[in-house]
Formats: sequence, structure tokens, C-alpha cells
Amino acid sequence: MSICDPPIFDKYGTESVVNYMKRVKKYNDVDIKREKYKMLLDFINKWLNYNKKYQLKSLREFRNIRESTLLYNLKHNRNMLRKYGTQIKEKLKFRFHIDDDTDSDDIKDRYILYFTIRALNSIGYTLQCTEIEHRNNTKNKKKQILLVNYYTIKEKKRKPRRKKNDEKLKEMKKIADSIKNDLIEDD
Repeated sequence: MSICDPPIFDKYGTESVVNYMKRVKKYNDVDIKREKYKMLLDFINKWLNYNKKYQLKSLREFRNIRESTLLYNLKHNRNMLRKYGTQIKEKLKFRFHIDDDTDSDDIKDRYILYFTIRALNSIGYTLQCTEIEHRNNTKNKKKQILLVNYYTIKEKKRKPRRKKNDEKLKEMKKIADSIKNDLIEDD
């Protein structure tokens, strides 16, 4: 059985009901995460106007896209926030103050970036901005340095669980210190 197949209880097997319920919970969690991921991926493909041929197949394919490209069509960005904002906020359970009734003048240019950052954070991804210098030669042969923002979606690094190990290390250090003190006292 793969992780995509729903778990089936084998009443004649050796699996307990508790283990079966753990598998069901794990399956439901994975299914919910997959659904949220797909919804955000579809939103980003629609936002960037990618058609079937050129659409992103994963969030990690969103790499080094210029800020000017992302914010090029302000009217489209505002419509995307109004149309999909409420649905995504409810599904991913985060707060954002733009909905269907928000006036266009109240929606700033960069709000779609803020919305995307919050949505990605809720599923364990982040939208990272990198400033890169571009040197342009003008007609006067003066070099101009322009700072351009590029955006990339990356998966957040998970912090390893260390509580149990930290407690064991503390105990081991106490034991080592006590042995060390005993050796010093014996000398």
C-alpha cells in the first residue's frame, strides 16, 4: 500500500486498532497537506498567468523571478486577491484583511506578495527575496548600478527535535562532572 491509498483495516491480521487509527490520522494529515499545497500551486500559476504548457509543477520551480514581473499587472493582482483571498485564508487559517468587498484603492501594489508569503508560511514554505546588482551602460557611457529584487520559494528548514537528547546530555554532563569532581577530590 502506498501513502496515497487510504488505509484499510485488516481484521484478521496482526495490526491493532490503535495502530490502524494512527495510520488513518497520518493519511488524513498528508491528504490535507497535499490539498493545501495544490491549492497554493494553482493560485500561483493563475497569478503568473501560466498556461497548461508552462505552468509550475511544484512550488520549488518558482525561482529567481523579478519583482517587476510579479507586480507588472496591478489590476490582475488585485482581482486575484479578491477572488482567491478569502478561500485561501479560510483553508490555510491565517489572517489577511483583503476580501471580495475591499476597494481597489485600499489594495497596495505589494499586498499580493505579503499574501503569498503568509500563505506559504502556513504550509511550511517561504518566499525569499534576494537583491542583485545590475550594471547598466547608458548612452553617456556612465555605469549605473540598479538593485533588483528576485523572489524564490523555498521549503522552511525544520528544527530537529532535541528535547529528549538535551535531557540525556544534561544527565550525562552531570554524571561526568560528578566523576570529574570525585577524581579531583581523590587526588
